[in-house]
Amino acid sequence: MKTRTCAHILSCTALILFAVPVAGQSVRPPGVPEGLNVVSREERYELVAERLGQVVELLNEMRLEGEGAAFSQGLTDYRVTPQWEFEVLGEGCGITAVSVDVDITITLPRWRAAVHSVADEQLRWREVLLRITRHEYRHRDITIEVAAELLTVLEGLEAGTCTAVRRAAESALALARAELKRRHAAFDAIDGRTLDA
Repeated sequence: MKTRTCAHILSCTALILFAVPVAGQSVRPPGVPEGLNVVSREERYELVAERLGQVVELLNEMRLEGEGAAFSQGLTDYRVTPQWEFEVLGEGCGITAVSVDVDITITLPRWRAAVHSVADEQLRWREVLLRITRHEYRHRDITIEVAAELLTVLEGLEAGTCTAVRRAAESALALARAELKRRHAAFDAIDGRTLDA
C-alpha cells in the first residue's frame, strides 16, 4: 500500500492566544479540533514619547510592514501549513491522515512612559492598547477559524484516484487562502481606523 505525504504552506500578514501549556503539560484549548495545532506568540515594539498625544501621532503614522505599506498600529503574521497523507483505499484513494499547523505572531505597541504619565493618560493608553489588541486577536481568531474549516474539508477526502484527491486537496487549500484574504480584508474594512488622543 503506497502512502504519500503532502505539505503546503499558506503564509501571510494581516493588519490585524491561546493559553500556553506549562512545561510538561499538553493542553488543547476548548473548541480547537484534534489535528489543528496552534502556536501563538506576541511581540512588542517600543513607542518613545513623553505624552499620550505624541504616542497617538506615532501610532497613526505607523507602518509595521515597512515603507509604503498600509498604516497599522498592530500586526498579525500567520502561517497555515496543512499536511496530509493519502493512499489507495479499495477502488479509490483517500486522505488517511491530516493536520493543520497554525503559527501566529501578533505585534503590539508598548509605551513604557505610560507609568509616568497622569492618571487620565494612563487610562486612555490602556483603552488604546485594548482596542489594538482586540483587533489583532480577531485577526488571530479569523486565521484559526479558516484553518479549522480547511482541516474539516481535508479530513476524509476521497476520490477515484490519488491524483484527484491531491487536486481536490490543493483546491481546498486555494479556497482557504482566498477565504483568509477575504475575511481579513472584510474585518479591516469595518474595524480599521485611526486613533484619537
